[in-house]
Amino acid sequence: MSHGRQVDYRRGCRCQACRDAETRGRKRRQAGLTGTVPTDPVRDLFARLADDGWTTMDIAHAAGLHVTTVYRVRAGHTSRMRRVIATRVLAVDYASRHPGARIDGEPTRRRLRALVAIGWSLVDLQAHTGIDRATLATLTASGGTTVRTARTVADVYESLSGTPGGSQRAVLRARRHGWPPPLAWDDIDDLTDTPHGYRKESA
Repeated sequence: MSHGRQVDYRRGCRCQACRDAETRGRKRRQAGLTGTVPTDPVRDLFARLADDGWTTMDIAHAAGLHVTTVYRVRAGHTSRMRRVIATRVLAVDYASRHPGARIDGEPTRRRLRALVAIGWSLVDLQAHTGIDRATLATLTASGGTTVRTARTVADVYESLSGTPGGSQRAVLRARRHGWPPPLAWDDIDDLTDTPHGYRKESA
């Protein structure tokens, strides 16, 4: 028997995962968010975002959907979707998540510096991110960035943070400036904090 679905609960399973699934379903029913709805409003929204320069990946990130789902909705391959998902997608404040919107650059800077600390040079990172070296150098030093750039760096960070790069020069540079590696940032969310054993970072 599978677990973690409402249908499993209704078949008699009372494990925690199935009870949680039933609770979530009951809350959706009480909020009127059960069933499916036409995708037309969501498709219209995605079309407006595309007209404003959003890529399918940009929309997927902002809406919290898989890129394939966005593609299928935009292409008209699906005519209905779950009401709870449509309601959530339509409620997103897309203006604040526009790929060109300026945001705090500290999370991006922290990720770049951490990758440098394990041997990824800016030349390496240019190849992985598609962002030119001069821009990466600026981001690593100070200032803000855009939503799109932050997402790109975050994706590359997830891919590379567990694998050492090959530049000893990058490692020495990070050590000279006190830039902590990815492992030092585990479980630290406060961007103003400094990992234990490290001094405040410098550019």
